[in-house]
Amino acid sequence: QIFHVHTLPDFLVLSTLIPKISGVKIILDFHELFPEAILQFKKGLKKSSFYYKAILLQEKISYNFANYIIVFHDPAKEIINSRYGDKKNAVVIMNGVDETEVSDFRKKKSDNFKIVYNGTINYNLNLSLLIKALIYIKKHHSDVYQKIFFYLYGDGPDLDNILNLARDNQIERVKYCGRLEFKKMIKELETASLCILPPSKDVYSDLFYSLKLIEMIYLKIPVIASKLNTYQIYYPEGCLLYFEPDNETDLAEKILFAYNNPDKLKEYADCAYKQYQKYSWNIMKKRYTDLIQNILCNSQGNRKVVRNCN
Repeated sequence: QIFHVHTLPDFLVLSTLIPKISGVKIILDFHELFPEAILQFKKGLKKSSFYYKAILLQEKISYNFANYIIVFHDPAKEIINSRYGDKKNAVVIMNGVDETEVSDFRKKKSDNFKIVYNGTINYNLNLSLLIKALIYIKKHHSDVYQKIFFYLYGDGPDLDNILNLARDNQIERVKYCGRLEFKKMIKELETASLCILPPSKDVYSDLFYSLKLIEMIYLKIPVIASKLNTYQIYYPEGCLLYFEPDNETDLAEKILFAYNNPDKLKEYADCAYKQYQKYSWNIMKKRYTDLIQNILCNSQGNRKVVRNCN
């Protein structure tokens, strides 16, 4: 038997104590790194504080408790290894797109330049920066502004701030569409010209590798994104159109470039799609099944009932 527990919180893995005593193998799957996350959400928190050290301690206990470790990408693995060494031989299994769920997607032309964001609307995703960029475009490039629409899908605590900022500055090109079920959302994306991901840069956001990003990449929707470490590791310049974090003028200039260079924008989307093939869900799925196969084959009493054990 195998128990697979994913974070957060890390200490949830300790609930498998009794099964582990009876011989069950435990996988701890880090979907996020709690210490880095808490540094973002608790602004001003110092690493020397008791609170941070407690978060780090529960991560260490959880790591040592588990038999096997999964992490969500290579930069996260480097951080985990820097803390605890590589004694667990952590396996990297990244987010991936289930191709069967988007097989009906058909890209269509739009009469307008349709910028999209779909997902949770949290403060740390900094979507108000996009409104500020539209304010700049309206002021300095009113002709282009008249062709741009920003379609916002989802909900979350920062929604009212974003819509109020748009209203107060007469940015009427913002269309809030609510949260749609997955298949309807895919249909909406068929006419998308561009996706923008503008989070601020910090120790936590530098680890971002969201499913929303790779969905856009897989669907060949060009992406403008903050210049964050993990994005740049997997998708170099020429695959994503990067801008300096928290710089609405630079973001506005990148939107204008995208609008004025549709052929170049397609090259960006093609480049990102090609890069994604190195980390596709088919590859990640194989890593996961290989891990399970290895655990079963190395567990006492399983070798006779599990195929392909060497």
